[in-house]
Amino acid sequence: MRETAIETYDMVVLYADPLFKVNSSGEVEQRHHCFEHKEEYNCLTTAIKQTGRFFRIKRMNFSYSNIEKIRAMKPPILHLSIHGHYDDKQQFKIAIEKELTGEEDTLDEKIFARKMKNQINNINLVIVNSCQSVEISQILMEFKIPVVIGVNWSNENMDEDL
Repeated sequence: MRETAIETYDMVVLYADPLFKVNSSGEVEQRHHCFEHKEEYNCLTTAIKQTGRFFRIKRMNFSYSNIEKIRAMKPPILHLSIHGHYDDKQQFKIAIEKELTGEEDTLDEKIFARKMKNQINNINLVIVNSCQSVEISQILMEFKIPVVIGVNWSNENMDEDL
């Protein structure tokens, strides 16, 4: 049986964009996001194209199966455009997208660390763009990634004029 070759990339971009979540009462809530990951990705690719260098980027939703694919792709750069938050019990959670439904699921920091630890062997740089990026960055720094950059968003500042 012939194995399918996995392509390698210079950068993998994982984004979380769940369409809805089911709250503790069983009610469906539409998700509203504090940043536009598509615009972020377009700006990123435009900047890379302007360098004139060949650079392979793979963009995937932040799901369980896509986390598992990172290791085989061997990207030296990982860009996470995801959602971190504290729940009602003040436990840190990271939003992840269920494969087929677009429903939001959450990972606690221990599960996130365990899933990511096995996938980051080739990564030299991680860029984290999320609310609570400091918490996510600290988890990733424990794996001795040479550079981890957290770009922090806060819902509290959404209504302020800059």
